[in-house]
Amino acid sequence: LYTMPVDYAVEAMVGLASKYFQGGGVFHLMSASPISADDIFNAYADVFGEKLPIVSFADWLRRVGALHERGTTLPIMPLVSEQIRIAMRSTRMPETSAQPDDPADVFDNARTRSELAMLGIEQPKMDSTVLAAYWRAIREDAATVARTARMQSDR
Repeated sequence: LYTMPVDYAVEAMVGLASKYFQGGGVFHLMSASPISADDIFNAYADVFGEKLPIVSFADWLRRVGALHERGTTLPIMPLVSEQIRIAMRSTRMPETSAQPDDPADVFDNARTRSELAMLGIEQPKMDSTVLAAYWRAIREDAATVARTARMQSDR
């Protein structure tokens, strides 16, 4: 998986847009250090002392769809809503367009890296420390959303 911190992505976009405010550039922001799904799941287990259940893609889609029907819409919903409709009607897993490590998904970003280096914008490495911080923030945000929902339903 080619992931990057959002603050880095924003800093890079603002820096490049400021330099090329009249156009003249196509840039590909992508992680220089891909991480595996195992890295993501292992970081969760390391932080919280429990393993995340691994489910099939179709089961995950059904779970996201069920949450949506109960009033909890995840940010990914617009990207997977059609696949969720298919998964809810079928036991067959929806087709995916590419495998996660498909070389076709990788762009040459040498120019982007060079431009960002000239701007002094350095991409942080995605490692277990960063992943742990993300998992803590996600769980904290989920707890905040749940508290807010309870307060609103108590009104």
